Amino acid sequence: MAPGVPAATGSLATKPLAHLLVYALDTELNGSFEFVRPDGTEAGTMLVRRGCPSKIRTFGPAVYLSGVLLELGYVDQAKLGASLGEATAQRLPHGQVLLAKGWIQPDQLTHALRTQTQRKLAHFFALPADTVFAFHDGLDMLSTWGGVDSVLTDPFPAIWRGVRDVPPEDHVRSLLARAGQSQFRVTAAARIDRFDFSREELGLVEHMRAGEASISELAATSISPPRIVQLLVYCLLITKQIEVAAAPTSVPAAGSGRLSSPSVNPGGAPSRPSIPTAPASVRGGPPKMTPPPGSVRAPSLSPPVSVRAPPAAPSQGSPVSMRPAAAASSHPGSMPPQSRASGELSPREKAIVERARTIHNEDYFQRLSVARDAPPERIDAAFQAIARLWDGNSQSPAVREECAVVHAALVEAHDTLRDKEKRDAYMRKLMLGLAHQVDPAADLKASGADNELEGAQKCLDKGDLDRAERLIRRALKAKPDHAPTIALNAWIEAQRPANQTTDGTKGRILKLDRAVRADPECEEALFYRGMLYMRIEEFPRARADFAALVELNPGHTAAARELKSCEGRGSSGALRGAAKGKAGGAGGFLDRLLKK
Repeated sequence: MAPGVPAATGSLATKPLAHLLVYALDTELNGSFEFVRPDGTEAGTMLVRRGCPSKIRTFGPAVYLSGVLLELGYVDQAKLGASLGEATAQRLPHGQVLLAKGWIQPDQLTHALRTQTQRKLAHFFALPADTVFAFHDGLDMLSTWGGVDSVLTDPFPAIWRGVRDVPPEDHVRSLLARAGQSQFRVTAAARIDRFDFSREELGLVEHMRAGEASISELAATSISPPRIVQLLVYCLLITKQIEVAAAPTSVPAAGSGRLSSPSVNPGGAPSRPSIPTAPASVRGGPPKMTPPPGSVRAPSLSPPVSVRAPPAAPSQGSPVSMRPAAAASSHPGSMPPQSRASGELSPREKAIVERARTIHNEDYFQRLSVARDAPPERIDAAFQAIARLWDGNSQSPAVREECAVVHAALVEAHDTLRDKEKRDAYMRKLMLGLAHQVDPAADLKASGADNELEGAQKCLDKGDLDRAERLIRRALKAKPDHAPTIALNAWIEAQRPANQTTDGTKGRILKLDRAVRADPECEEALFYRGMLYMRIEEFPRARADFAALVELNPGHTAAARELKSCEGRGSSGALRGAAKGKAGGAGGFLDRLLKK
């Protein structure tokens, strides 16, 4: 199919391939990328479907499916030669001939095709920075090229190898300079198992999962060279797997090129073969592409990273934290008391408690951060890299029990995945969706309550957000129009980090509006909505809700306290923050990096 006017164009100097791949995945692009070298010769074409690379044609060293199948051990040389001859004679795709003969299985062909695509992506990462690209929205430019076999391929393993082996130096230097000595942590939605990290790289990630750490602190562990530490942090930032947990203590002036952490030096680690994983969606993307004159404008390309730090004035879409309540009231509509995990513990201890609470929600592969087709030796290496960090003897007595919980979960995952029979049985459960079934009666019993609504509140008070969410959803299913249930469901959802952005908070407010419509005198709905209005600094609306609640119930001390704290506050803080973000000008996403 002949290409028309591209929807967007750019160069790899300003929009590195890693950023393009993240953006394509984030927005689930469908279409074709063309790459042209500085001398005008074609470098290749990449077809993406739902944001994932699906088929790639390169003009350079060939990566043949037959060679991949042979290397993976799926066929021997004799079968390969016989099938290649038959495929050529009958003009059939090689993979389909092998399937028809029963010499490979469908899952083996899928794995081989994904491995082939991953290796072809390495060709694009090696292109010069002044290579230009054009994106053709909705156009399959490879429909008449190659075989019919194509699979959606997760680009994350290739992104890491590309960043590690051929890093976009200016982008890495600018991002890390602005991050400075920020403390990083793994996000709640991170899928580290998608990257095919080495044992040492997994050890670095686990350090951030077990507690906040800066680049220099990660480098001080001596798990990997400082260069690899910096590139790993960069990769995890642009793919939204980690976030900033605290504002940097020192940020060099823009353009200075100096790093508070060890300097970025040329060079990189040798490449390794990948084990691709199933595609999954992430957030992030490169700076905005420039459509050619007269073309249809492509969807806006947002910045590829979101380094979270508590802002002075929240802007549209930026993560913000709840104001802590003073003393928790005993009234049902008051703020839940702080749990042990969010009270007197240090940040690292809080992270350990949170890991112990959530690790059982992960499948065995996610616990060890390995792909589902990881061989036994990878399972062993990952377990050794991660398990040693959860030795309770090296932690304070306050969290030794939690360390033991995490360690036991890791041992359970390793023992199952290392044994072929146990692993096969577990894979069948995963395929049937039975690996994480939770008994509703067990949930309710664990909450210590007689019904789901009270159980959800008790679990929320204890910091058991996952169980609270399951209980409140069951309560809402039984009583979809019950105002207190609707309100508590919205409030529990609002505690998730993903829902603490301005947009996420407004979405929870809409649910609380529904609760108020169902019962205008629902105290829980009024209080929770007032607190969420406070979160996004819409103080007049917060005052109105707290005032209405105090009028309904003069003894609601938490509402009275919040009403008093609203006095004298303006309503334009969030709007000023949003306007300031729009006026960022030429600085681009790096200038906004630590203001989010």
